[in-house]
Amino acid sequence: GLFQGTGPSAAGGFQPVHVVTPDPLTEDITLRFFDHCDRWQVLHDAAKRDNYSKFLKGGEISAVAARMSRRVFAEGRGLELSNEEAFTIYTMCAFQISLWNRTDEMCTILDAADARVFEHLTDLKHWFKTTHGMPINPPMACPLLQELLQALNNIAS
Repeated sequence: GLFQGTGPSAAGGFQPVHVVTPDPLTEDITLRFFDHCDRWQVLHDAAKRDNYSKFLKGGEISAVAARMSRRVFAEGRGLELSNEEAFTIYTMCAFQISLWNRTDEMCTILDAADARVFEHLTDLKHWFKTTHGMPINPPMACPLLQELLQALNNIAS
Protein backbone atom coordinates (compact mmCIF):
# COMPACT_ATOMS: atom_id res chain seq x y z
CA GLY A 1 0.00 0.00 0.00
CA LEU A 2 0.91 3.64 -0.30
CA PHE A 3 1.80 4.05 3.38
CA GLN A 4 3.12 0.53 4.01
CA GLY A 5 6.53 0.39 5.63
CA THR A 6 6.50 4.11 6.53
CA GLY A 7 4.94 3.89 9.99
CA PRO A 8 4.77 1.95 13.24
CA SER A 9 1.32 0.34 12.92
CA ALA A 10 1.06 -3.46 13.00
CA ALA A 11 3.31 -5.93 11.24
CA GLY A 12 3.12 -4.15 7.88
CA GLY A 13 4.43 -0.91 9.35
CA PHE A 14 1.51 1.15 8.05
CA GLN A 15 1.54 4.90 8.64
CA PRO A 16 -1.78 6.06 10.13
CA VAL A 17 -3.20 9.06 8.33
CA HIS A 18 -5.74 11.27 10.09
CA VAL A 19 -8.15 13.02 7.75
CA VAL A 20 -10.70 15.58 8.88
CA THR A 21 -13.64 16.18 6.58
CA PRO A 22 -16.87 18.10 7.01
CA ASP A 23 -20.12 16.22 7.47
CA PRO A 24 -20.46 14.59 4.02
CA LEU A 25 -24.24 14.62 4.06
CA THR A 26 -24.59 18.35 4.51
CA GLU A 27 -21.33 20.17 3.81
CA ASP A 28 -19.01 18.20 1.55
CA ILE A 29 -19.94 19.27 -1.98
CA THR A 30 -16.91 17.50 -3.45
CA LEU A 31 -17.87 14.12 -2.01
CA ARG A 32 -21.65 14.45 -2.41
CA PHE A 33 -21.71 16.53 -5.59
CA PHE A 34 -24.97 14.98 -6.72
CA ASP A 35 -26.84 16.42 -3.72
CA HIS A 36 -26.05 19.96 -4.81
CA CYS A 37 -26.95 19.94 -8.51
CA ASP A 38 -30.53 20.38 -9.69
CA ARG A 39 -29.70 19.23 -13.23
CA TRP A 40 -28.19 16.02 -11.88
CA GLN A 41 -31.32 15.40 -9.78
CA VAL A 42 -33.60 15.71 -12.83
CA LEU A 43 -31.42 13.32 -14.86
CA HIS A 44 -31.11 10.89 -11.96
CA ASP A 45 -34.86 10.82 -11.33
CA ALA A 46 -35.46 9.99 -15.00
CA ALA A 47 -32.77 7.27 -15.00
CA LYS A 48 -34.14 5.80 -11.78
CA ARG A 49 -37.67 5.79 -13.16
CA ASP A 50 -36.59 4.25 -16.44
CA ASN A 51 -34.21 1.62 -15.05
CA TYR A 52 -34.29 0.95 -11.30
CA SER A 53 -38.05 1.32 -10.85
CA LYS A 54 -38.78 -0.65 -14.03
CA PHE A 55 -36.59 -3.51 -12.81
CA LEU A 56 -38.12 -3.37 -9.31
CA LYS A 57 -41.60 -3.71 -10.80
CA GLY A 58 -40.54 -6.19 -13.48
CA GLY A 59 -40.84 -9.90 -13.99
CA GLU A 60 -37.56 -11.02 -12.40
CA ILE A 61 -38.35 -9.36 -9.07
CA SER A 62 -41.97 -10.57 -9.27
CA ALA A 63 -40.74 -14.14 -9.72
CA VAL A 64 -38.44 -13.81 -6.71
CA ALA A 65 -41.28 -12.33 -4.62
CA ALA A 66 -43.51 -15.27 -5.61
CA ARG A 67 -40.83 -17.82 -4.63
CA MET A 68 -40.27 -16.04 -1.32
CA SER A 69 -44.04 -15.95 -0.70
CA ARG A 70 -44.20 -19.73 -1.12
CA ARG A 71 -41.45 -20.11 1.50
CA VAL A 72 -43.21 -17.79 3.98
CA PHE A 73 -46.93 -18.45 3.57
CA ALA A 74 -48.87 -21.71 3.60
CA GLU A 75 -50.15 -22.81 0.17
CA GLY A 76 -53.69 -21.81 -0.71
CA ARG A 77 -53.87 -18.85 1.67
CA GLY A 78 -53.70 -16.32 -1.16
CA LEU A 79 -50.98 -14.26 0.53
CA GLU A 80 -48.13 -12.86 -1.53
CA LEU A 81 -45.24 -10.54 -0.84
CA SER A 82 -45.08 -7.45 -2.99
CA ASN A 83 -41.85 -6.77 -4.87
CA GLU A 84 -41.04 -3.98 -2.40
CA GLU A 85 -41.67 -6.25 0.60
CA ALA A 86 -39.42 -8.93 -0.90
CA PHE A 87 -36.66 -6.34 -1.40
CA THR A 88 -37.12 -5.19 2.20
CA ILE A 89 -36.55 -8.76 3.39
CA TYR A 90 -33.36 -8.91 1.28
CA THR A 91 -32.21 -5.63 2.86
CA MET A 92 -32.99 -6.92 6.36
CA CYS A 93 -31.00 -10.08 5.60
CA ALA A 94 -28.03 -7.97 4.49
CA PHE A 95 -28.14 -5.96 7.73
CA GLN A 96 -28.42 -9.11 9.86
CA ILE A 97 -25.33 -10.50 8.18
CA SER A 98 -23.31 -7.29 8.46
CA LEU A 99 -24.32 -6.41 12.03
CA TRP A 100 -24.64 -9.78 13.73
CA ASN A 101 -23.19 -12.29 11.24
CA ARG A 102 -26.52 -14.13 11.31
CA THR A 103 -28.23 -15.89 8.44
CA ASP A 104 -30.82 -17.85 10.43
CA GLU A 105 -33.74 -15.42 10.25
CA MET A 106 -34.58 -13.23 7.24
CA CYS A 107 -31.91 -14.84 5.08
CA THR A 108 -33.67 -18.22 5.23
CA ILE A 109 -36.42 -16.77 3.03
CA LEU A 110 -33.93 -16.11 0.19
CA ASP A 111 -31.81 -18.45 -1.84
CA ALA A 112 -28.61 -17.51 -3.68
CA ALA A 113 -30.40 -16.89 -7.00
CA ASP A 114 -32.89 -14.56 -5.29
CA ALA A 115 -30.07 -12.63 -3.66
CA ARG A 116 -28.31 -12.16 -7.03
CA VAL A 117 -31.46 -10.60 -8.52
CA PHE A 118 -31.67 -8.14 -5.62
CA GLU A 119 -27.93 -7.44 -5.85
CA HIS A 120 -28.48 -6.48 -9.48
CA LEU A 121 -31.27 -4.12 -8.39
CA THR A 122 -28.98 -2.51 -5.82
CA ASP A 123 -26.18 -2.25 -8.40
CA LEU A 124 -28.58 -0.46 -10.77
CA LYS A 125 -29.35 2.11 -8.10
CA HIS A 126 -25.69 2.91 -7.48
CA TRP A 127 -24.69 2.67 -11.15
CA PHE A 128 -26.90 5.61 -12.01
CA LYS A 129 -26.20 7.52 -8.83
CA THR A 130 -22.41 7.49 -8.58
CA THR A 131 -20.74 5.87 -11.59
CA HIS A 132 -20.78 6.06 -15.39
CA GLY A 133 -24.49 5.26 -15.53
CA MET A 134 -25.20 8.90 -16.37
CA PRO A 135 -22.94 10.96 -18.66
CA ILE A 136 -22.99 13.88 -16.21
CA ASN A 137 -21.35 11.85 -13.40
CA PRO A 138 -17.70 11.67 -14.56
CA PRO A 139 -17.27 15.42 -15.11
CA MET A 140 -18.97 16.13 -11.80
CA ALA A 141 -16.67 13.68 -9.99
CA CYS A 142 -13.45 15.17 -11.43
CA PRO A 143 -12.99 17.68 -8.58
CA LEU A 144 -13.07 14.79 -6.09
CA LEU A 145 -10.34 12.92 -7.98
CA GLN A 146 -8.29 16.11 -8.36
CA GLU A 147 -8.55 16.78 -4.61
CA LEU A 148 -7.49 13.21 -3.81
CA LEU A 149 -4.49 13.35 -6.16
CA GLN A 150 -3.44 16.75 -4.79
CA ALA A 151 -3.59 15.42 -1.21
CA LEU A 152 -1.45 12.42 -2.18
CA ASN A 153 1.06 14.65 -3.99
CA ASN A 154 1.27 16.89 -0.91
CA ILE A 155 2.04 13.88 1.26
CA ALA A 156 4.61 12.53 -1.19
CA SER A 157 6.53 15.80 -1.46
